[in-house]
Amino acid sequence: MAKELMKGPLKPNDGKKTDPAHPAIYPTGQVPGELKPRERKIYDLIVKRFLATFGKAAVRETMEVKLDVNSEPFVAKGTRTVEENWHVYYKPYVKLEEISLPDMKEGEKVDIKKINKLDKETQPPNRFNQSSIIKELEKRNLGTKATRADILDRLFQRGYVEGVKITVTKLGMETINILEKYAPTIVEEKLTADFEADMEKIRQGKEKQENVLEKAKKFLTKLLADFKKKEKDIGKELLASVRETQEIQNYVGPCKTCKDGRLMIKFGKFGKFIACDKYPDCKATFNLPGGALVKNTENSCEVCTYPKIQVIRKGKRPQEICINPACPSKLEEGVTMEEATKKKEPQKIDKKCPKCGKDLVLRNGFYGQFVACPGFPKCKYTEKIGQKEPTPIKEEKKKKVTKKTKSK
Repeated sequence: MAKELMKGPLKPNDGKKTDPAHPAIYPTGQVPGELKPRERKIYDLIVKRFLATFGKAAVRETMEVKLDVNSEPFVAKGTRTVEENWHVYYKPYVKLEEISLPDMKEGEKVDIKKINKLDKETQPPNRFNQSSIIKELEKRNLGTKATRADILDRLFQRGYVEGVKITVTKLGMETINILEKYAPTIVEEKLTADFEADMEKIRQGKEKQENVLEKAKKFLTKLLADFKKKEKDIGKELLASVRETQEIQNYVGPCKTCKDGRLMIKFGKFGKFIACDKYPDCKATFNLPGGALVKNTENSCEVCTYPKIQVIRKGKRPQEICINPACPSKLEEGVTMEEATKKKEPQKIDKKCPKCGKDLVLRNGFYGQFVACPGFPKCKYTEKIGQKEPTPIKEEKKKKVTKKTKSK
């Protein structure tokens, strides 16, 4: 692709928007070595976008047809690409709808084959997702290109918002209500926009840095002094909201052991787990996977009716999983839930551990049954059920220990 571009004069096509504080990312002449799948995708996107900026403008044709049906106007639109040009270099990241309409002439009659009458109500606007909310922040001049994604990430981390289609949590809603009650200036959109406008004037050389800082200092000193006076009242109401929110977020479902308790996500010495809130009368507990974000779903397992939770791991698609380790959906074919629950000693299988030579055993885990070495934690070999080839064993890195001797 690069060779095709080199045939003509290279002149990049810049967009209308600029950001002097954050120059564009572009590929260098350095050929990358081995990249992880996600890294390779990002690198591919950057390279193709860079090449596309040197391509000729694409040509698209739009056709609009107005139809008169019993004096009722109907409109049909279609757009198609005539010359791809820069699209060629940016594939497969070009997302354009191609709709071609048949050739029509003014005054031509169109045969109607079918009329569908649909009863619809006015729909509310779609909820924001991560992409659309960042565009909205840009439109309102809130934050910069470098800070908008970080602002959104903090809102998720602190539990103010959640979901792919972003919804405000009870904690987020209560926080806004409390701040609007005691310190309304802090949550005003105009406050942030004004600061951003002043910083932009500094970047453009229209205002001196000292003047802007002095103005901000006076304003913030007054604002924070007023906030300090109401700090105890704000903290008291926020604490109550935080506890109520945590109670809602940590609830998993009803306890099926004692029938009266509630299963809650709790924090222990070895991380998160699920337990009944009627402890010590009820000692029902369930393990949770480590290194993952766990959320309640309000859904029940279709097989065993135990609650299901959502497990979110970085870089992977979220999973909805039943919390019951003895759920039939997680067991080998022919093994009942009662048998799996009563089983005390792990079942041995006719296979040796390739790492230490012990007889491998069948274990029940959060995601279902798996084969493991009984020598855990010294030997951490595992493999999936039905796996033909052994799992590659990663050699444990040994720390180099050096003895220090005192010289007399």
